[in-house]
Amino acid sequence: MMNILAINGSPRRHWNSELILEHALQGAQSGGEAQGEIAQLYPMRYSGCLGCYACKRKPNQATICQFKDPLTPLLQKAQQADVLLLSTPVYFFRESAGMCAFIERLLYPWTGFFKEGYASKRPKPLTVGLFYTMAGTEQTVPEHGHEHFADSTDVFFSFHFPGYERLMAYETLHTEDYNAVELDVFDPVARRKSREERFIKDCTQARAIGASLAAKARAAQG
Repeated sequence: MMNILAINGSPRRHWNSELILEHALQGAQSGGEAQGEIAQLYPMRYSGCLGCYACKRKPNQATICQFKDPLTPLLQKAQQADVLLLSTPVYFFRESAGMCAFIERLLYPWTGFFKEGYASKRPKPLTVGLFYTMAGTEQTVPEHGHEHFADSTDVFFSFHFPGYERLMAYETLHTEDYNAVELDVFDPVARRKSREERFIKDCTQARAIGASLAAKARAAQG
């Protein structure tokens, strides 16, 4: 039975990031028997890496963060997953704080630091999809010099998960009522049109990515 873990890194329920994630999970479950769940990082209370080096203690380094808090059960589930789907909004040109902390806690124990270079100590094969939702457009993000916001994450994901798949969902809808918030730079009409047209295509692509990742995982299992 394929084990799929989908993690929503947005504090907002049933909005852009979670909707994208739901489609990715549906795609991953479409190719055969699979059990999947969506886990919510918010409102859990946990920290990022504390730099305690407990996972690096000799002679037997751990492959899971040794600090125990509400995130621990989710890290354990990620260790056991065949497909991992991560969805996050972009806040200040990076992943949400909750998703950043999760990534730190997941990947640092898996990263070996040797004289010969880095080595991945990922405990089992795992296919991964990373889904970003953001207000910026494909034009404004590079124009503002922020196209690098996912580069550091890409370095480590490419290292630990060769062939991981990523989706950038631009021009997402902030709110149903733009009159109630100070976001005057954004055109509500254009945003709603994007929601009806572009976002639908992004969800379809997320579903295709989920199916692709599950197929890769099944192939790896033989």
